[in-house]
Amino acid sequence: MFYRLRVAGFENTEQTRVMCEALRARSIDCIPVTLQ
Repeated sequence: MFYRLRVAGFENTEQTRVMCEALRARSIDCIPVTLQ
């Protein structure tokens, strides 16, 4: 099963990186993107 979640509101890429690391620590894939 596959779910996709988009989350906005991070102040900078450092916050995004920290969140992705926390997700990956729980074996949850994280693919950060930049909105243009």
